[in-house]
Amino acid sequence: MNLLKLRYFIDIADAGSISAAARKNFIAQQSMSSTLSGIEEYYGVKLFVRSTPLRLTEEGKRLYATAKEVLSLMDGFQAGLHAAEPPLILGLAYNGTPPFLGDLIDFINSRRASPLDIQIKTNCDDPSMGLDSAEVYIGMSPPEGFERVKLLEDRMIVVCARSLFDRVYGSRAADRLSMVESGCELEQLHDLPFAAFTPDNRIPPFMQGLTITAKGNSSDISTSLCLKGKCAIVVAEDYARRDFGTASGMLLLPVSTGQEEFSLYLYYRKNKKLSTEARQFIRAAKE
Repeated sequence: MNLLKLRYFIDIADAGSISAAARKNFIAQQSMSSTLSGIEEYYGVKLFVRSTPLRLTEEGKRLYATAKEVLSLMDGFQAGLHAAEPPLILGLAYNGTPPFLGDLIDFINSRRASPLDIQIKTNCDDPSMGLDSAEVYIGMSPPEGFERVKLLEDRMIVVCARSLFDRVYGSRAADRLSMVESGCELEQLHDLPFAAFTPDNRIPPFMQGLTITAKGNSSDISTSLCLKGKCAIVVAEDYARRDFGTASGMLLLPVSTGQEEFSLYLYYRKNKKLSTEARQFIRAAKE
């Protein structure tokens, strides 16, 4: 059991909600839910009564009090060591959270004596935000003058709630699903309502001709709409399996989009002196 997982547990308890704790920590809801399940499995007890809001069990209350004391002591120790050190600023190129970000931070912290002090800034590709507000960034298209580390290369797939698929295709649903699972073009799913959430709010070229019912720049919102059966989305397979792999009633459909490869990078300015924390982050990303 590491300190980061205990922090997640405390955030869930304080918020009374897994989704709220996930948003606070910039990780996917499914990742936060899996972390909680792992903590409960580790200790062999149930920590929450699954109500709205979540309520701590007696065992959960005992762990909460202990975890608060442990983390308070560790935070005090870290503050004494690094009182003059600023946090690492990580820029995200759009208003959404890469589903692997929590795992990457967890990996970095496993190699440190104390958790990394990190702040997240979104929309760092937006000219109004500027690219000088962070030391390292995560995005799809690194600009000129930046070094880059490839974090993800994947194919694109469609994610859709089975209830939405059945509602749209009715009596044709079984045949259409069989056709899609054997391979088809994205445009053949034009009857489905789609969400297009991109950094610049534009509809990507490969989604032209589809029925777009929602758009914006927050991938977290598109994930929520998809889980509720409001729309389908086109995402990288790794994203889909992390965000939706444990959710019931979701279809992950292999399609040809004309954009077979999705790449995501960690990037940072060339010839810029980086903090120790930034260098550790980059080194962990490479590993």
